[in-house]
Amino acid sequence: MMKKIALLSLGLLSLSSITYAASLNGDYEGSPVVNVQSGGQALQVEDVPAINYKGRTMVPLYMLKQLGAEVAWNGDTYSVNVTLDKTQQAPKVDKDAQELLLLKDTYQWLSDTDQAMVTFIQKIQNYTTLDNASDYLKTIDNEFQDLTKQYNESTQVATKVKDKVTRETKIPQILFSQLQTMDQVKQTKDLITVSLSNKSIDMSVPIKVSMFTTIQTTQKNIAATKQALHEVLLQEMGLDK
Repeated sequence: MMKKIALLSLGLLSLSSITYAASLNGDYEGSPVVNVQSGGQALQVEDVPAINYKGRTMVPLYMLKQLGAEVAWNGDTYSVNVTLDKTQQAPKVDKDAQELLLLKDTYQWLSDTDQAMVTFIQKIQNYTTLDNASDYLKTIDNEFQDLTKQYNESTQVATKVKDKVTRETKIPQILFSQLQTMDQVKQTKDLITVSLSNKSIDMSVPIKVSMFTTIQTTQKNIAATKQALHEVLLQEMGLDK
């Protein structure tokens, strides 16, 4: 039986001009020879080489054997069966590890939002000690808008992650606590805004109470979110059992 050589078209190989290729690697029956490499090593040519035929790269299937493929010629059906080595295929994604990484990033984002709430309260508290505190009303509003934006973004992402992962998470509890805390932050901000806008009203006591409650609640949120983050890290290392 005559030996049949099937040629495989590989569109991903980058080629120089045909003239340059011919002068570099020689030619085969008028077509420039192509040097086929894998991992920086040239594949060996047994008989017919890879060539550039009318602008397309044609590689003999026998070369694929050097890459771990099994090539079987069927003379009865005039066909070739190519089987790739499964051990050389890309590994499957570890979904469990992927979920843990996603949760870790989400908990960290929620923790950053908790910290942003504390920072906001501390900043507006400092504004109340200034002689020209009323000049900072616009600044307070802008900073609260930034905080609200961060809170909304982290809430939306965390909600999507909660629905996506298959394992049980602490996300619902954290989101519920953050919702209550944001309400408390807004209440404190509104009290300070009223106080700065109208100096004739003494609101020092309710402001102190509201501020204390807000900081206390937010710090509890930070501790709870960090605990959830630590649990994920333990799961990643297999130390949760």
